[in-house]
Amino acid sequence: MGRPIDTDTCALGPYRADLVETYWRWDQDPTPLVGYGRQAPESLEARTEGMAHQLRGEIFASP
Repeated sequence: MGRPIDTDTCALGPYRADLVETYWRWDQDPTPLVGYGRQAPESLEARTEGMAHQLRGEIFASP
């Protein structure tokens, strides 16, 4: 079996709650920030709450 993709800016794998801080850290980069249509970074608390909703299959809109 091949090796997983894992670099400082990219990783390929399942969407997991224990990685929320890593996803949040990546999201602080200006490129994804603009790509997501946000003008300001999201707090770790908001990202954690949003991810919890996503993993439960709920629709969640951050303020």
